[in-house]
Parts: sequence; structure tokens; C-alpha cells
Amino acid sequence: MGFVFISLLTLFLLLIFYNHSEGISINGFFLLVALTGIALLGWFDDMGSLLKRIRFSVQIICSLIILLGVGTLVTFYIPLLITINAGIIGTILGVIWIAGTTNIYNFMDGIDGIASLQGVVAAISWAIFGWILGVELLMIMNLVLMASLIAFLRYNWSPASIFMGDAGSVFLGFWFAAMPFWAASFSPNLMTGEIIWFAAFVIWPFLFDGSFTIARRLKNGENILEAHRSHLYQRLNIAGFSHRHISTLYTSFAVLSSCFAFLFIQSTEMIRFLTFPVLFLLSIGYALFVSRIEEKNLKALQN
Repeated sequence: MGFVFISLLTLFLLLIFYNHSEGISINGFFLLVALTGIALLGWFDDMGSLLKRIRFSVQIICSLIILLGVGTLVTFYIPLLITINAGIIGTILGVIWIAGTTNIYNFMDGIDGIASLQGVVAAISWAIFGWILGVELLMIMNLVLMASLIAFLRYNWSPASIFMGDAGSVFLGFWFAAMPFWAASFSPNLMTGEIIWFAAFVIWPFLFDGSFTIARRLKNGENILEAHRSHLYQRLNIAGFSHRHISTLYTSFAVLSSCFAFLFIQSTEMIRFLTFPVLFLLSIGYALFVSRIEEKNLKALQN
């Protein structure tokens, strides 16, 4: 996958260029190793389906490389409610966050352009965040990822002639899950527990759809590890929405949630706290919209 290779090569070259900066090269080295491992996992999975235990084992190992080599979730933070030292629980939560986000991103790569566009929005957001922090490496790396994804999108847009596959989708999911730990490693004043909310907001459409679908399937007594077509975006597609319309809808949602991300990092504790219910209510509204579309289609078929 072109954008994966370009991103890894760019990171390697930048680490050499920035090796005079204290702490950057070693943190970046661990990031590079973990990203390479996860990209190879996706590539091997594309070549022939790997056993679930192998996939999960490699994902956990790569997650631990980030948490032990780049930085862990030192503080568990919820605005207005709690700020505590996470200890060993932080490492466990970190693994769940990285591995979970990686898999959800992979699950969401089911129609033309959706994962590429979400990646573009998230990469732009992280590049701006790097610019705000004054961290050139963070900004450049995400700008390179954004540019390579835009080039890839030319062939991935509906009707797609090239598909991302696991090599691309697990790489992107892991990349955006690892970003808050890498960003926090550049300054002792940055709190990972705070930045991880920024990371969640910039890919919120994927996280919400994936989490909502898992919760819905568990409620219905379904095996969440089995293949299905019950994600919200899949249900819209079954209801008649085109790949282009769905990808555009999710991109608009991603832009909105990214605005919430920047509002979060630049606001007071009260505003930060209020971003959660507002974004959640908007998300539930979207889920209800999908259900209403399905109901209308069912009534039309019955008539």
C-alpha cells in the first residue's frame, strides 16, 4: 500500500534528520517499529487470512511497544470529574485503546473512500495540532500522510479501482491511536489522558459507529467476532445510499467532530465536559436517522 510505505519511509528519514533533538529519535524509533509491525500484520492478513489469536497477539505486542517505548496513559482524565494517576491500569487501558481503535478502523473500511477520507480529516487535525504545539515532526508526518491519502483517494473514490485492504486500514487505525502518546512525548507539560480525547474526537464517526454496532450486537446476543453487515454505514448502504453519499456524510461528521476536538483542547473544564453530551446526542441522532430510513424502506417494501 503506497501511503503506508511513504509514511514509514518519511518517518525513518525525518528521524535521521531530527536525531539531534533529545528524546525524539528514540521515541520515533519505537513508533516506527510498532507501525512497521502492524503494517506487516495487515499485509500478511491480506495475503491469506491469519488466525484471530495471531492478529490480536501482534496488535497487543505493537501496542505495548508504543506504551513502553513512547509513553503510556499516565493519567486517567475526565473533565470536571476525575484526574488520577492510572498506574498499571493505564497500560491496560492503553492496550485496549490502541488495539480497539485499530480494529474498529479496520471494520469501518467497507465502502469506497470512507476510510481514506476519515484518514485525511484526522491527519489534517493532527498536523494542525502539531503546528499549535510547535512540534514540526508531528506536523510534517501527518501532512505527508494526508497528502499520500489524497493521492490514494483518486483511485479509492467510488467506483474504486484500488482498495485499502487490511494493510492500509489497520495501519491508519494504529497510527491515529498511537498519536496521543507520541504527541505527549514531546513535552512534559502535555497530559496523555487529555490528548487522548482529542485523538478520539478526530476519528469519532468511526469510533461511534464501531462501538454502537458492537453494543447493539451484544444486546442481540450475536457473536461480535463473526462477519456481519450491521454497521450504521452498511445499513445505510443496504437502504439504498450510495458509497459516495455515505463517505461524504461520514467526512462531514468527521470535520464536525474534529472541530469539537479543537474546542476541547482550547477550552475551560466546563466547556470540555459539555462537549461529551453534545457530541453523543448528535451521534445518537444519526443512529436514529439510520433506523428511520430502514423503517421507511421496510414499509415501502410491504406496500
